[in-house]
Amino acid sequence: NTLEATNVRTSSAVLIAEILTSGVPSYSERGFVYALSSNPTLEDTLGKLTAKVTEENMYSATVTGLELGEEYYVRGYAINEAGAAYSTNEVKVTPKRVLAVVTTKDVSSIDIDSKSATFNGTIVDEGDPIYTERGFVYGTVHNPTVEDDTKKVATGSGTGDFSANVRDMDLSIIYYIRAYAINEVGVAYGQETTLNFEDHLPYVKLPDTNLVVAREDEGKAPLKNAIDMCANSTLAGLTDWKLPSKTELLTIYVNKYYIGGFTNGRYWTPNLHGDYQGSFANSKYWYVSFGDGSTDYEYGSNSYYVRCVRTAD
Repeated sequence: NTLEATNVRTSSAVLIAEILTSGVPSYSERGFVYALSSNPTLEDTLGKLTAKVTEENMYSATVTGLELGEEYYVRGYAINEAGAAYSTNEVKVTPKRVLAVVTTKDVSSIDIDSKSATFNGTIVDEGDPIYTERGFVYGTVHNPTVEDDTKKVATGSGTGDFSANVRDMDLSIIYYIRAYAINEVGVAYGQETTLNFEDHLPYVKLPDTNLVVAREDEGKAPLKNAIDMCANSTLAGLTDWKLPSKTELLTIYVNKYYIGGFTNGRYWTPNLHGDYQGSFANSKYWYVSFGDGSTDYEYGSNSYYVRCVRTAD
């Protein structure tokens, strides 16, 4: 039985057949015959391809030297002492140009400071004819194309992984990215991936507020040090960080899982309870327990956790 050919190219194809019965005595040769007319035989063929005889009934062989524009008829055959047997069916093989095959991989080396990232892809198949350009296309809508969106050409050739570094991107934009490869047939695209810089920022803006919260604690310290830690912070190149007020810290508690990185310990606020007693150590200040959201006050000499905030621009 002759099966449909695979990997059909401009001048080649993989032919496939299977032995349904081995014959008596068992066959000693098997393969394919092909011609430009129907029902090719060993005596009337453009070429004969033999395949190794194994215990597997399925076999294949790659035919080369085909010409574009022609239609070839193919039959499998097997020979034993009784003669040559041919498949009762035949398949047609028409050489064709094919697109490259490319996949898009996850974005890597995301750098907030330089607003850059490395796009990654893989050429699975070079196409036929072989691609002449490869790279990445990205934009603000799904399924970006080389015609409508930003293109970043990547160097190199052949199959395998490739990448390109893209700089000066907008941190506020969600980018949709696809790898691509171009040959004479057209443009092949990989699947879409996304890049949202906000997912990689060391801070998060709480929805429906103007409060920006660091994703990690600054540490644990007495209140005076806690205030200084935030005031001196240059997280993400910003210099307007502060210790959150009691109200702000309660809002943060409600959103603690959205922000992430909190302990169940006590977090300082700079809000004084009662009168100032001449020093932070001798005065009492409010804190919020992130175990249950309760509030209380304690001397500023105690060491509690520090999480910095700022107001959105």
